[in-house]
Order: sequence, then C-alpha cells, then structure tokens
Amino acid sequence: MDEIVLHDRDHYRFYLELDDEEAYIQYNILPSGELNFYKTYVPESHRGKRYAEKLMKAGLDYARRQELKIKPSCSYVVNYFEKNPQDSFLRV
Repeated sequence: MDEIVLHDRDHYRFYLELDDEEAYIQYNILPSGELNFYKTYVPESHRGKRYAEKLMKAGLDYARRQELKIKPSCSYVVNYFEKNPQDSFLRV
C-alpha cells in the first residue's frame, strides 16, 4: 500500500487515487474551528485494504499539526476513535 494521501483543501477532503477511482474522507470546518469528519468512502473494489484507516491517519496528522480538534459525525470516524483511544485527545 504505497499510495500517497493527498489533501484537497479547496474541497475539504483527504483522498487516495486508486486506479480510476478515489477513496476519500470528507470534512468541513465548524464555526468553532473544529474539523467535522462527516463522510468516508472507499470504492467497493478496494474495501478491506485499510485505505479508510490511511485516510483517517492523514486527517489526524493534519489536525495535530494545526492544533485542531475533530468532531466525528461519520460512523467510520466514531469507530476509529473507539478502537484507537490513544488518538481520543483530538476528539471533541
């Protein structure tokens, strides 16, 4: 899994180019300044390969560097925080 996660700041998403498809995690910025991670998508043909986790980690790294908190309104992001309590300090 050598794919590089890209950050599209104009469209508020982190994404991976996978063949002719894209996997992504979409966010918006709340008035409070928090990142609301609200949608994660991985094409069916690429599921089970930990791409969503890779996208999530890129989002976490960005939040850490920017000193931002994350509001998880996507079920994948909620589950990620439950399984990775070491990252919970970034959660609102």
